[in-house]
Amino acid sequence: MEAPLPILITNPHCSGEIPEEIFARMLECGESETDLRKRIFSEGDPFTDLLYDLPVTSILRAPYSRFAVDLNRGREEGGPDGVIKSVDFQLRPFYASDYRISAADRERRLIAYYDPWHQSIDEVLNRGGIRFLLDGHSMSAQGPIMGPDLEKPRPALCLGNLGDVNGEPVDGQIVSLNPDIARAVRDYANEIVGKAFPNWDRSNLVLLNQPFDGGYVVEQYTRPPSPHPVPGLLFEINRALYLNEDTVEPIPGSIAIWQGIILEIARFILTQLP
Repeated sequence: MEAPLPILITNPHCSGEIPEEIFARMLECGESETDLRKRIFSEGDPFTDLLYDLPVTSILRAPYSRFAVDLNRGREEGGPDGVIKSVDFQLRPFYASDYRISAADRERRLIAYYDPWHQSIDEVLNRGGIRFLLDGHSMSAQGPIMGPDLEKPRPALCLGNLGDVNGEPVDGQIVSLNPDIARAVRDYANEIVGKAFPNWDRSNLVLLNQPFDGGYVVEQYTRPPSPHPVPGLLFEINRALYLNEDTVEPIPGSIAIWQGIILEIARFILTQLP
């Protein structure tokens, strides 16, 4: 049996679960329980726990939805799209108009659902042996109202190293993966994804840092002040290539296709690291 790849996979948005006390508050907005649960799941990163289910050293999956607490935001980040979200990506509210979370409730939510997950990342990295961080997500086929690319068609796969469209640093910031390696990964991924989806627009197949260049998890654990930074990349898979967004069910066979694609890319990445 092949040894696990020395990679940590994080899935901060894979869950559609909501703690009951939070869900009860959400129901006060007047939406039916069935519709609300479907919206919570579909507006997350549905089935990313399966897409990134690979033979690696460690996989950390979010136990609760990003709409309970967003693990890919800084602990103090406020606003409607912050660590405690008040709306989804179409700006539809999750709470009654008069609801305001108190400072005490906010802190209790973070202690219960945010802190343990990030402590788990620290523990995995502190043990050593991890050579790469793969932060696994999915994205809607077109940019939503709340996003950097409203109504624009998105690539089949976006890779983010916190840099520009060529993987180079922006304004002197540290990137999460050497630009030369990031470009090599992009080019290799273009070949793999292009073979799997030959009808996809070749000019919009695999892009670096478009529309997303990373997120809090990549920022926090691939560079200082993390005590054990490792190189890493954000992965964003286009949902049109694995999900029926009307039924929120996987397209038959698509999960296995993407597992194979990501595994090939992950193995290639390890050959490129110093």
